Amino acid sequence: MAVTLAPLSAHGAGIAVSAAPQHHKNLPVGGVYTGTDGFKPILHTTPDGTHQAWTISHHAYTGQTRPKVSCVNIDTGVLCNDVNNQATEWPKPLNTTEGPLRTGPVGNMATTQVLQTILDGPNSQFVRFPAVTTTPLPGYPNGSVGVGCVDMDRQANCTYRPLAGLTNNPGQSNVNGLTGFDRVKDRLYGTITTGQVLCYDTVIEAPCPGQPFDVGSPPNTDKAGLAPDDFIGSTELVNDKVFLSSNPQYAAKTLHPGPPAVTCFDPVTNQACAGFGTKIISNPRVLNTLAVSGSFDTAGNALGACVFSGNQDYPAPITNCWDFDGKPIAPPFELATAFPPAGKDSIVFQPLTIKILNGELRSYFPGYTEDRVHLGYTACYSWTTASACHGFPGPLPNQNTLGGDTHPYGYGYNPLNNCLYGVGHTGYMFSENATTGSFGC
Repeated sequence: MAVTLAPLSAHGAGIAVSAAPQHHKNLPVGGVYTGTDGFKPILHTTPDGTHQAWTISHHAYTGQTRPKVSCVNIDTGVLCNDVNNQATEWPKPLNTTEGPLRTGPVGNMATTQVLQTILDGPNSQFVRFPAVTTTPLPGYPNGSVGVGCVDMDRQANCTYRPLAGLTNNPGQSNVNGLTGFDRVKDRLYGTITTGQVLCYDTVIEAPCPGQPFDVGSPPNTDKAGLAPDDFIGSTELVNDKVFLSSNPQYAAKTLHPGPPAVTCFDPVTNQACAGFGTKIISNPRVLNTLAVSGSFDTAGNALGACVFSGNQDYPAPITNCWDFDGKPIAPPFELATAFPPAGKDSIVFQPLTIKILNGELRSYFPGYTEDRVHLGYTACYSWTTASACHGFPGPLPNQNTLGGDTHPYGYGYNPLNNCLYGVGHTGYMFSENATTGSFGC
């Protein structure tokens, strides 16, 4: 049986692991244009042995009819053929009903700001992702947020599953969008703009009983009349607890503005994690808190969770960490040295945390600075050595891809060729060696 190249949701301790068939082909040094504002590549092997990297674009407020999913054949370094091995148009739109991915502006679904995907199915071919639609469905006459699905083997939509209805109630906190997902056993967890945690049961293919759950996360983008829009923040699973960031600082969109905050959800109790509470990110000059990760000792044991916030003054993120009881712990001492020494107004998205070939546990951060001093880079921190990654020069941009203007959002990893695949705002997919940082692998 063919298996996926992608790190599965085995990040219960924040560590992605995967099995993958060997292959030796590379993407072109200049990358491949996917045609979409893509989030992290989803690496997959089809039943006939073709190696692919899929990407789904982000933002809930983009037109739902617009094409949003694209596929690159990483054996040939060009866009994928269709299931009949014929050339086809990419990107393609997303739809709520099951059926082949079509071409043209015929979609009815959007996603969110920080897009995290879960793989499911016998060949890990089903990509489940946070989705929003204004299409009326039974029980959801005004649209909904829920679980979108793409079948990579069939190049098809699988059925969308609504979890909460969009609302438009002046003066109240509204459901305008969502973020997620993380998986614990058979359940997926995300967060809606009211700050509540959504839950989807993959066995019964329906919302979990009693959801959504309150955890004390501050709402954001919850004013009336905005739907569909982004939840500004992200989630991450660490030791089977869901840590989530929320950014309610935007008064134009948020009913009760405030600083960024971090909370924790315990899937065992369906309540806030005992003792953790709501952590306010009070550092001066903080920007969006979009990256959440585990914190690890040099042996790879999870100590708690860290959040990495953008910085108005420096390219290195503002880092805050806590143990599982909610007590502050010191951020990694040398983390800042992994980031470039110049630039400001930094944007940092979810790191990919993996064990590379030599067993070293590393986090790869996609980042850029909005002052355009850095148009895109990969920062690498080693939890094993408690330092910036040795032998990984940089963080340097891939100057071969659009002159370095990659604005990366996320990475996928293939352990058998030790290769990172990245994609971001400008739509170019590129590759780099996970050990040396050299582009093209």
